[in-house]
Order: sequence, then structure tokens, then C-alpha cells
Amino acid sequence: MTDETLVLKAGTVYPVLESLKEDNLIFKELERAENKTKNGFRIRSVYKITNTGSEILYKEWEKWEQLQRILVVFTPKEKRVEQKNEN
Repeated sequence: MTDETLVLKAGTVYPVLESLKEDNLIFKELERAENKTKNGFRIRSVYKITNTGSEILYKEWEKWEQLQRILVVFTPKEKRVEQKNEN
């Protein structure tokens, strides 16, 4: 990651999406894209999180938050990075 931008190699996202789909964490819907080609509308795949996926994401997020709080205790103040508040 550089400057808060995640860079992924081509071909890395699709296998992950398929794995998440197999685990019933996400599902795929086909939607008509807004931009029209000369042959008609394009169809695009849109991935959405399932209820199960949301529940697992929430639990994992809580674990991550707890880990962050623990790490702050063991990190000297001068080495701490200020966290952006997105609320």
C-alpha cells in the first residue's frame, strides 16, 4: 500500500471473489451498466455481501479493533501513528 492506495496485480481479485462466493459470504448480480455501447447496454457483475458475510465481517472488525487497542498499549507514544476518524 502506498499513500492509502491498495495496488493489486491483475488477476488477483477474481479468485478471491469466487472463494468468498463459494463460502456464501458474497453473491453476484448481473446489472445493466449505465454506459451504452453501440451494440446495446453492457452487462456488469456486481458483488454484494450476504447476511452471513456481514455477520462475519462485523465479528472480524471487532477483533481487529481489539487488536489495535492492545497494540497501542505496547507502542511508545513517539512511535504511534494518528488514526483518522472517519465518523
